[in-house]
Amino acid sequence: RLRSTVPRGDALDKEIVKTAVPSMANLAVVPLVGAVDTFWVGRMSNAAAQAGQAAAGTSFFTAYFLVSFIPTITAPLVA
Repeated sequence: RLRSTVPRGDALDKEIVKTAVPSMANLAVVPLVGAVDTFWVGRMSNAAAQAGQAAAGTSFFTAYFLVSFIPTITAPLVA
């Protein structure tokens, strides 16, 4: 029974990977952007700028994930 659940590399597995990889990349971009922003604003040595960037980053992160789950959920449903 366990062997039937292991990916075999057939057409269905390839189709799943083609759908999953862009979704994973999409979800990985926002934390990377936040880390880069934090790094560069942190080099300014200004606590107010760092606090403003943190608030803006959190707002963007929340808004992005409120919208980005839609294609992640609907793509498998449509396929």
